[in-house]
Amino acid sequence: MKISMIRIDERLIHGQVVMGWARTSSANLILVANDLVAKDPFQKKLMMMAAPVGVTIEIYSVDEVVEKLDANTWPNATILLLLRGPIDMVRLVEKGIKVNKVNVGGVRSPGVTIKLTKEVSATPEELVAWKKLDKMGIRIEVQWVPGTGVTVLNNIVQKL
Repeated sequence: MKISMIRIDERLIHGQVVMGWARTSSANLILVANDLVAKDPFQKKLMMMAAPVGVTIEIYSVDEVVEKLDANTWPNATILLLLRGPIDMVRLVEKGIKVNKVNVGGVRSPGVTIKLTKEVSATPEELVAWKKLDKMGIRIEVQWVPGTGVTVLNNIVQKL
């Protein structure tokens, strides 16, 4: 099992992820870690329908993903791990999943008050999570689609 890429993107599975990031990361498994989506059969079904040929999609709560990764549930998989926001990412890391770098797409939650980049806004709680990820030594790269410029979010959150 190899996690080839971790991406935080509020939309989780959509065209850019399916067409761009799944290919760039050579993923044969898109693994979604989100408590709300894991409990919603309709959202799960919609996301499963977006699977590109040759790529499996599995959706679990953050805790279930940690358990399954710890158990090496997908020994032959190359995984694109998707999370909706930085709070889930902190939970994942605090539960023992090793992360060096995370790729970030659009993150704009309801009630956002803090604009970090054109693509990323945050609530005060999310800003705390972004700062925690930075302090954990995780490189946070904002990149809309493969091949475009990268903004290092660590530099921004360190100034706030």
